[in-house]
Amino acid sequence: GGANATAQCRGGDLLRLESAGFDDGDAAALLLNGAQLVPSPGSRGINAAWLRPSDLGLVAADAFDTHGSAAESDRLVEWLDPIPNGDLVVMAVRDEAAGAMTEALREVLEAAFNGTMVRDVGMRSSYVLAGYVAGSSPLVERASRAGLGSVSATVCFAAGAR
Repeated sequence: GGANATAQCRGGDLLRLESAGFDDGDAAALLLNGAQLVPSPGSRGINAAWLRPSDLGLVAADAFDTHGSAAESDRLVEWLDPIPNGDLVVMAVRDEAAGAMTEALREVLEAAFNGTMVRDVGMRSSYVLAGYVAGSSPLVERASRAGLGSVSATVCFAAGAR
């Protein structure tokens, strides 16, 4: 639970990601030490935040309606492009993100974070990802098809060990 995760992260920083597709709660949250990185309950599509690895400071956050428009998939690809290797990106889907998710976006998420579940994101799926750009594998990645429940994950960054 949350209290236990916080206790285990004493002195460090706790990142929590939550995603619920339309049928499973219709919400997304990106939380660092309990503070929202994107406005609650998130926007339809992919909610994303870029964090500096040195202090987990928020560089930028945005929402991309990859259900409504392929142009939003392109905008997310463009948003990710300047992020330096080694910086941290976190994402959570709210409502629906697959309707206009392009092959180019799926390829970028696979290449940038070595994600293995982005192709599992279908209509109204829940999905979270946290990873360092060009890292060997995501810190966390979880996906659930519509109607099979929301997904969440926590990552504890020990003090001074990012």
